[in-house]
Amino acid sequence: MKKADSDQQIDNPNTGTPLDYSNDLYLVYFEVMDAEGFISVLVSFLGQNILKSCKRFPYGYEVDIPIQCIPDIVRLLSAENIAVYQIVRRGISAAKK
Repeated sequence: MKKADSDQQIDNPNTGTPLDYSNDLYLVYFEVMDAEGFISVLVSFLGQNILKSCKRFPYGYEVDIPIQCIPDIVRLLSAENIAVYQIVRRGISAAKK
């Protein structure tokens, strides 16, 4: 990316999702090793219904959540000493389309 392009993105208030406080759901992959701990944190924060959209992978989970939940989930996982190796926003949830 050229510097001019990056400057335009910074100046554009519509770039990025930190200000997205909508209820729009995004498909997000969390790479963690502690499966039980991750599920426990997720359910305690978002409720039992979140398990309906939760898909298990060998090293993590994919889940439909509002984007603003990600920092809170990471904070809660960290408080439980659950290592997060990566978080990938895979796109808008299929439930929304």
